[in-house]
This record gives sequence, structure tokens and C-alpha cells, in this order.
Amino acid sequence: MSAARFSIGIDLGTTNSALAYAPLAGDAAPEALPIQQWETSETVAEMPMLPSFLYLPEDALAQQLREVPAGPQAWIVGRLARRRAAEIPGRVVRSAKSWLCHHTADRAAPIRARVLELLASWNRGQAVRELEGFQPDLAVAQGAAVYGRYRATGKGMRIKAGAGRSYYIGLESSMPAVPGFRPPVTALCVVPQGMEEGTELLIEGREFGLMTGQAADFRFFSSAVRSGDTPGQIVPDAERQLEETSLLEVELPPLADMPAGQVVPVRIESVVTELGTLELWMKHVNSDRRWKIEFQVRTE
Repeated sequence: MSAARFSIGIDLGTTNSALAYAPLAGDAAPEALPIQQWETSETVAEMPMLPSFLYLPEDALAQQLREVPAGPQAWIVGRLARRRAAEIPGRVVRSAKSWLCHHTADRAAPIRARVLELLASWNRGQAVRELEGFQPDLAVAQGAAVYGRYRATGKGMRIKAGAGRSYYIGLESSMPAVPGFRPPVTALCVVPQGMEEGTELLIEGREFGLMTGQAADFRFFSSAVRSGDTPGQIVPDAERQLEETSLLEVELPPLADMPAGQVVPVRIESVVTELGTLELWMKHVNSDRRWKIEFQVRTE
């Protein structure tokens, strides 16, 4: 048996699935493995992500697909399956991973055997070593207990996780209002890509105006590709360069000695918790008063 040369990463996602590989020798960055899938009923394409949809084609389409050089397939996965989900939902299975917790699903031998078979097919037919566990349904609870012990004592192994995206909060323009003109939205980077869960950072050297005592909109943006952005960096024209991920309408309580609607100077501190929550703390510059807004990062 030849020595392994690559490490394979598999993301069986609820919405999309993906494969990546990294050479065992050296420190080269991992790369995505293109996944062949049906783009339309007539074309096959290789894409970095595979939509987690499973489609059972009707007889006429099944016969048509068999005539394509990719060969016959009883079930179709990927982009074509996702497209057909909107047209014929009764023939499509989506979010298959969520079904693994259903009481009628056999989560043991059949699923394990199929995964090992698939991995072996990617390994030139050679079996891969199975890491055996005990009561996998308890893995999350037991892992949480071990992590809590690490936090309390500092002893043991900690598996670190970082933010897969960079996150931003929209800033209101200080430009004077002009009828018929909508100024572009700028955004402030509050979480750089890779920021570890359980850490916090203060946006240094900047003060911002916070509206209190009346309803205000907080627009959150994110990016999976802007890995070089740093905390405090301003991104112009955020609606074009970033993805809007959340909109919160919140009325923050005013300071006791200031009228409602007054803008107060604050500094911004961001926290990514172990539970996947982004907390933004706005700290009043001239007192110890602070306000918090938050949203879930792991749902992105």
C-alpha cells in the first residue's frame, strides 16, 4: 500500500456540500476539489460546491439523462436537483443531513458502511481506516463537558474554530440629504475572517456616533473572500462589495441625562462567542455605559 499524499476534507452541509484536499508534505494551502454534477438536463459541469439536493427524475427525463456521456444515474444531486426542487418539490429531498436525527433513520451500520465505501472509491479502491467512537449521539454533550473543563482549568486539548467569513456593520453617511440621491452605504469591519471563537477585539483609534432612545436599523454584512480586511477597516459601497446577512431594528435606551434621539460617541468592541454569536458592544466614551446588539454567525 502506497503512502498517503493528501488529506481530504468533507463538508456534508445542509445547504451545500464541498470537498477539499491538502498535501501532507509542506504547508501548501488547501484547495477545493471540483465536483461533477448536472448543471441542466443536457450539460454536466464541475463546480466547487454541490447543492445538497437529491432529485428522482421522472421517466422521460431519466431516459434523456441516460443518453448523456456522463452515464445513467437513478438519482440526481447538485445544481439540477436544486433547480427542480422549485418545479417538482415532491420528487426532491433537501436538507438530507437533518433527517439523520429522525427516529426512523438507521444512523448506524448502513450509513457508516456507505460513507466508508465512498471514501474507499476516492482512495483508489483501498479501504480507509475508521476512527471508531462510542455512542456518537452523545458526542456533542461530552465534547461540551471536556471544553468546559479546559476553560475552567486550562488543561487538555482545545480544538479551535475561526470565523469562516469576515463581518461588517453598516455606517450611516454623514453627507447632507439630497432629494432623489441615495448615498452609497459604507461598512465597518468588526470581525476579520479567521477570528477565533471565544475572543474579543476593540476597534482602536475610532469613535462612532450611536443613536439612542429611538428605533434604529443595524445592517450586518459579510464576505467569504475578503480575508485581508482588518478590524476597523472601512469598505465603501458595501451593497456592491459585500453580502447583506442581517437587518436588526432596535431601540437602545438613552442615557439618563440626554434626550431621546441624541447621538452619543461610542467605541465598538466585537465578541465571537463559543456558541457562534457575534456580539457588538458599543461603549460610551465618557462613562461606563454600554449597549449590546447580536446575531448568529453559524447560521450563515
